[in-house]
This record gives sequence, structure tokens and C-alpha cells, in this order.
Amino acid sequence: GNLLPEQIQLLGFLSDSASRLLEMINRPLDIYKMELGSYKLTPIQVDVIKIVRKVFRELESLANRKNLKLVTLLEQKIAADNAVCEMTGENSLFFFMLSNLVKNAIEASPENQEIVVSFFTKPSHFFTIWNHGSIPVQVRERFSQRYVTFGKERGTGLGVYSARLMAKTLGGDISYTTNDVDGTTLIFSMPHKIDAECKENTCEAVAL
Repeated sequence: GNLLPEQIQLLGFLSDSASRLLEMINRPLDIYKMELGSYKLTPIQVDVIKIVRKVFRELESLANRKNLKLVTLLEQKIAADNAVCEMTGENSLFFFMLSNLVKNAIEASPENQEIVVSFFTKPSHFFTIWNHGSIPVQVRERFSQRYVTFGKERGTGLGVYSARLMAKTLGGDISYTTNDVDGTTLIFSMPHKIDAECKENTCEAVAL
């Protein structure tokens, strides 16, 4: 009862991190099940903007090392503090998928740039992640395959691979565009129609 607001916030971060570590311990088994096609999805409504903001907080120090600005857009406008965008899936899958993709974007981006996560209600593009760097030519054709990495001292080549596996488990897929002028855009898309409605700062989408 005598904790300061900053201390309460810090305890919340510690609790979230502990939960995330436990999920990371269990994640390899889940990845294996996804590869076999035996993973059982337990779908709920997930606020993916809230998830992205958690990802940004956890990766903030990594972004600060390169002086990168992390930006969230909703329908091509800066997402308000109370913006909500819901999609059917699992919290943990969306978190780890977005965490892997945002971390990859931070590592690939030149210094003093932006990482932009954009949410849309269009049927084929639910969200995109953009950074100003381009995928090395040596791995462009194999970018989302397992163990493919280039130029990263500690790279495992599993980040984008596992993110795409999670995307497919959620019923979608990940594609990308890249070049030296426009940078790289990773696209999470749904192959089926999305019934979406946006009102003010709220976007609700359900895959049909």
C-alpha cells in the first residue's frame, strides 16, 4: 500500500517478464507442434495494438542503442492512447510473433530511423512492420526459412521462421517486400475475408 506509482509499474513489468520467460520455456514445444500441424489454437479476442505497445516497451533499450523511434499507426494515423484493434487468436502467439518481427526490424534498421507498425482493416493486410533497412541480397529468397541469417553475430535464423509459423497457426501468413530505396515491409495477411469495422479509435476485426 505504500508503493509509488513508478514502483507499481516496475513490478508490473517484472511480472510480465516472468510470465514471458515461462512462455519462452514452453515455446519450443509449441513450435514443434506447429511444425507438425498438431498445435491446438485456443482463440480469443486479442487487442494487437496493446500487444505491440508491450513489445515496444520490452525492446525499448535495444531501439535506444540505435536511436530508433518506435511508431504505431492505425489506418495510417498515429494510434491514440486509447486505440484498440482486436483480432481473433492467442495473446502469446501474437506477442511472440510481433516481438520476433519488431526485434528483427530493429536489428536491420540503420541508426536514427523509425520502426513503424501499421494496422489496417483491409481484408488482405491486417498489419505491416516497416524499417528503412533492406534484406541482404544473399538471403532475400530464403528470408523466412529456418536457420537463414546473414550479418548478425548471434543470429539464429529462427526469428522470422518462427514468426511465420505462428502466423500460419493463427490462420494467416507473412510476406515481405524489400529494396535499398524503400526499405523492408513485413506483411501479416489473412487469406480469408476479414469482417472489420473501424469507429474513431477502435478497430475490431474477426477472421471469417
